[in-house]
Amino acid sequence: MLNPKDIRQEQFIDSIENLSLFKAKEFLKTVNFAQPFKDKTYPLHALCSVQNYELTKFAVEKLKANVHVKTSLGYKPSDFAHFYGEVRMATYTATSQKLVKLLESHERKGKS
Repeated sequence: MLNPKDIRQEQFIDSIENLSLFKAKEFLKTVNFAQPFKDKTYPLHALCSVQNYELTKFAVEKLKANVHVKTSLGYKPSDFAHFYGEVRMATYTATSQKLVKLLESHERKGKS
C-alpha cells in the first residue's frame, strides 16, 4: 500500500494525472487515504485539488475515503474542491460543484 507520509502531494498528483481512468483507479486502490502526505494534506484533498470528479467519487464511494479528514490548517476535502474550483473557475466550475455536492452529501451521512 502506498504510504502518503513518504511523499509530497505534488508527487501523488503527478502519479495520477497522466494515467488512464482505469489505471488511476487501480493505483488509488493501493493508497492509504487515512495517512497524510509530508505537507499534512491527505490523498482526498489532492484528488479535489486536481478537480477529478470520477476519481474523487471512486475514492469516496468505493474506497471509503474519509470526507471529514482535515489538513493541519483545518481544511476538509470539500474546502479544497471549493478553493481549486475557484482557481479554475473558467473551465471547471461544473466539476467543482459536482465534487462539492458529492463530498457534502457524504459529510451529511455521518460524522467521523
